Amino acid sequence: MNGAWFTGLVCLLGQAGVAPAPALPAVLFTPTSAVEGAYADVQRLQAAAQDTKSIRYLSCYHVAAIQEIQELGELADFTLNSLNFSKRPVVRCPRLEAGRLLRVDLYLLGIDPSVWDRLGKEGSGPAPYPEPYFHQLLETAQTIQKITAVEKKWWPGGMYQGYYYAPGYYEQTTTKKITETVQQTILAQASWLPKDKVFSLVQWLDTEFPILRCDWFIVYALQPPAYVHFQGDLKKQQDLQVLAAVDAKTAARAGSQLRGAVLVSEVANRNRALERTPTVLNYGRGYYWECYDFLTSIKQNDLLKNLLQKKRDAGEIIWSLPNGLQGYGLINAQANIIEFADPRIAIDNRTLLRDKVVWTGFKCIFCHAEGIIPVADEVRLSSRPTLGFLVHDKKEQERVADLYFGEEINWLVFADQQNYAAAVQGLTGKAPAVISLQLQKLYQKYVDAPIHLETVCLDTGYPLSAVKPIISEVGRVGLDHTYLRLLKDRKGRRDQHEAAFAGLMQVLALLKETKP
Repeated sequence: MNGAWFTGLVCLLGQAGVAPAPALPAVLFTPTSAVEGAYADVQRLQAAAQDTKSIRYLSCYHVAAIQEIQELGELADFTLNSLNFSKRPVVRCPRLEAGRLLRVDLYLLGIDPSVWDRLGKEGSGPAPYPEPYFHQLLETAQTIQKITAVEKKWWPGGMYQGYYYAPGYYEQTTTKKITETVQQTILAQASWLPKDKVFSLVQWLDTEFPILRCDWFIVYALQPPAYVHFQGDLKKQQDLQVLAAVDAKTAARAGSQLRGAVLVSEVANRNRALERTPTVLNYGRGYYWECYDFLTSIKQNDLLKNLLQKKRDAGEIIWSLPNGLQGYGLINAQANIIEFADPRIAIDNRTLLRDKVVWTGFKCIFCHAEGIIPVADEVRLSSRPTLGFLVHDKKEQERVADLYFGEEINWLVFADQQNYAAAVQGLTGKAPAVISLQLQKLYQKYVDAPIHLETVCLDTGYPLSAVKPIISEVGRVGLDHTYLRLLKDRKGRRDQHEAAFAGLMQVLALLKETKP
């Protein structure tokens, strides 16, 4: 990766980490504004006889700055198309309501609607929580349970229901009804939204999640477990190979694979091998890169002594999608797909997020900001005669010649970077490094940065004059104490804000005089 670009990333993200409280605009928008915009748009589509079952919406109702709205739209396009593992063209979402609402067509994006719904219902990330801005958790009571029991009883012999049964033990099933109160938590449409329009959207679009907040979707959709769900809940590396349309055996026989060995990496704690296999995706420009990572760099895992080492402790996989963007995966020693790398093997030393774990999906995008990273291959820096002493078998010598000396590996790295850049730029109008930087800044803002009282105002759509009195009376109005510290200019946490948001919105919606 370009060193100047990475230095700029450090400076920009370092500044973002100490961002002050956001300024409040003269006009605030509530989640209701997103519902009204989506409702009107679906009516227009239906009037034009368009099928709306695959339509969903992403809302930026909470964003004031025009530039931030534009950047969120770019990141939404990038995220949605990065989750398109099957269809060829990139799809740019139509902008509505001055860019504050994006129309998403899941069919054109090749995204399974049930996975969209699952993200809304379960959330994602290390501590998943359901979508909080357009839904709320409710406690319900289930009161009747049926208990079925099977037992053997003696029958002395005789007729029963028109049939003769000989003496003996027979099984008899009995069902009892027991009244018992069982508390259950369900996710419902938010009570602070217009019920008639919300339920119409639910019916028209055939989903309980017609609208998700844009930044919430971007942050959590690219994190596991949701990112793995969007891929199809694959279990093994061979499943990823099918998804990536890679035929490693044929490529090996044709001598079209390339390999490099790196002794020192910013991510891997030991030496690692990187191997490229061409694929038929993206009009034959497709690629499938995999890393061979280890717990040690000695003995059989010394890659300068064992040039063809295939047994590994972990691996990272990057491949080109049909639309030219990239897919990502992590595997363990058994070739099982995993959500995060063993920190003994790899650690994210590049990110400025507090979490240094190498997670599949979003962390890979941050690290590979410009696509595939050039390979500082130690094997190609060595001489062929020197390597000849290390490989004695003739077939292995031919294999080493194909993998390490058949082509300059970084020529293909550069070609892969160019193809990735063309796809990202064609979709967003910006270079991949710029989009990656915007994405990492969004993650830092949403996940790491503390929230302020002004953040609460933007998220609810209510002014300080309405929010402050309610927070100061948390005990009287039945709220928890999540927001109380904000009155004293102390910082809050985003996850606690998400969990407490419904309670605050319910109180605000009930007080009609505080509506903006």
